[in-house]
Amino acid sequence: MTSTQEDACVVAGAKLIVVLGHANNAVMRMAVEAFLTGRRVADATRCAHLDPIVAEVQKTIDPRRIERWESLPPPEQQACLDDLYRAYVLRVIDRILHESVVLRGLVEVGQLKAVGGMYDVRSGRIDFFESSPATPGSAGPA
Repeated sequence: MTSTQEDACVVAGAKLIVVLGHANNAVMRMAVEAFLTGRRVADATRCAHLDPIVAEVQKTIDPRRIERWESLPPPEQQACLDDLYRAYVLRVIDRILHESVVLRGLVEVGQLKAVGGMYDVRSGRIDFFESSPATPGSAGPA
């Protein structure tokens, strides 16, 4: 995953990595529903390529956060999905910095910044955010 980012930052001189997710994400909803039912997404959609993506996304699901999923009103479900996707964006940033000593080093010396963002498809707004300073490289392999 990091070879493209390393090339962009080290060779081409990019100073910013942005991992951009979007609100109202169907894959996150599929991940939660598959997590709760134990069904494979491929069985429901016939898209076998989605299972690895959903499995990766499911690593950010806190079972306590979705234990009352079916009883949550739609706006609360959506807020939960958006929170989970934001956590996934942070996980991707952490994974990039964990897998690349070069990129992590550039961040540590202030020559590179890695930020997340959430694009709200309803409003067109992008909210940017950063992981905590201790986060890069701390979570281990993803």
